[in-house]
Amino acid sequence: MNISDSVTRGIGRRGILKYAAAGAVGVGVAAFTQNGAFAAPAAVSGDSAEYLQQLYQDALDEGGKLVVWAGGSSPNQEAATRQAFVTAFPGIDAVFTVRYSPV
Repeated sequence: MNISDSVTRGIGRRGILKYAAAGAVGVGVAAFTQNGAFAAPAAVSGDSAEYLQQLYQDALDEGGKLVVWAGGSSPNQEAATRQAFVTAFPGIDAVFTVRYSPV
């Protein structure tokens, strides 16, 4: 993958994937419908969709492992987000762990 954008040059593919995954989780939460279906294709289009697909393919090529740590108060708090992510990106082994707030 050749990245010529001066903003992303130097971050590296893993760094970009990390930020893309965080963005995908954010999009996943925003794009979740009442029945739990993930609406990623509607949320991402054009060059962004192609770039996201390239990142997805690169992630699969590198082993397809994603670990997300989230803050919260319930162990299953991110279950719907994880399900949306693995539905949108099959083959990625996504582990979502919630770290409890002490408050």
